[in-house]
Amino acid sequence: MPRRSDEYEDDDERYRDFGPDDDPNPDYDIRRRRPPAINSYLAPAILCTLFCCPPFGVVAIVYAAQVSGKLAGGDYAGAEDSANKAQIWCWVSFGVFVGAAVLYAAVIALAGINQGGVRF
Repeated sequence: MPRRSDEYEDDDERYRDFGPDDDPNPDYDIRRRRPPAINSYLAPAILCTLFCCPPFGVVAIVYAAQVSGKLAGGDYAGAEDSANKAQIWCWVSFGVFVGAAVLYAAVIALAGINQGGVRF
């Protein structure tokens, strides 16, 4: 039976009376720490779907939605992989939008030049 806390000289002596089965807090284990939070990229995926390229944005939303489920299941590596894929698909969606906008501007500029009677 452990003694009262006021009878101990230091903390080391306090825990000498506890055996492996008498752990004062069995749920706490210093070796099991929570992994750092992962950004799911759900908000950028939704914005890319609405404003950039919807087909690629939907793929980004699907991957972003998998992150929280995988974290809850303890699959940290899978959650990190899904977050990275969501980020990649967001950038692909944005890149397709920028490429289409540049192409559209070039076509409009060439059509405007052609209005003046210049033949190619």
